[in-house]
Order: sequence, then C-alpha cells, then structure tokens
Amino acid sequence: MGAFALVINVIYSIILLFMGLETSFVVAIFGHALPSSILTGLVAIPFLMSGVVPQSGYGFSARGGRRTGMRFKPKTRKLK
Repeated sequence: MGAFALVINVIYSIILLFMGLETSFVVAIFGHALPSSILTGLVAIPFLMSGVVPQSGYGFSARGGRRTGMRFKPKTRKLK
C-alpha cells in the first residue's frame, strides 16, 4: 500500500514539476511525494484494519455450504 502510494505521488510530483507548479525536483519529491505517501499510509491503516474480517462460513459456495438442497429449482416435469 505504501509503496504504491509513493509511486503515484512521485509521478504526480514530476507532473507538477513539468507544469511549473513545483520549483525543483528535491522540493517535488521530499516536499510533496514523501509526506503525501506517509499521510496516505497513516490514514489508510485504520480503514484497512477495520475491513479485516475473519474467515467465516458465510462465503459463496457452489455446493450450497451448510444449507440442504440445491441452488436451483428441481425439474417438476419431464421433457418429451
């Protein structure tokens, strides 16, 4: 997560440098990309930790899992 954010922010900083909004490469990388990546990681960690759910038996299964019976309705009439 942090490495991906760093790569995206470095690319964004270089774009800002070419647009003339950043003054130098050092300011672009250490003044924008690195702090933004660190803040992104710090903000994302609580959300990622709250989304972690232990494995339970409620996932999708083609066999139907604990339930008895079939997923589809049985054929009630015979084909000719």
